Amino acid sequence: MEEAAELCDRVLIIDNGKIIEQGRPSDLVKKHVGEDVLEIESDRVFWRLSRKSFSSATFEVVGDRIHVFSTQPTGFSNGMLNCTKEKMSP
Repeated sequence: MEEAAELCDRVLIIDNGKIIEQGRPSDLVKKHVGEDVLEIESDRVFWRLSRKSFSSATFEVVGDRIHVFSTQPTGFSNGMLNCTKEKMSP
C-alpha cells in the first residue's frame, strides 16, 4: 500500500472479478490494518517475545523487517520496547 499511497488517489481491490473494497489508500490501511504500523529490523528473539506478550497484534516478516499491526497503537511501541528490555536483561 505504500506504493499505492504515493501513486494513487483511490484504489480498487478486486477478488474473483468482484470489487471487494475501494477508497483512498490511507483510509483502507486505517480500516483494515490500524492507525499505526511499527516496522523493525528482523530479530527472531524480539519477534518471539513480542508475539507472546502482544497476542492482539499481527506480525508479518517481510525480508529483513518485521511489520507489527495493532488496532490499539497508543503506547504499543513503548510497551513492546519495555517488555523486550525486561525479558532480555540479565
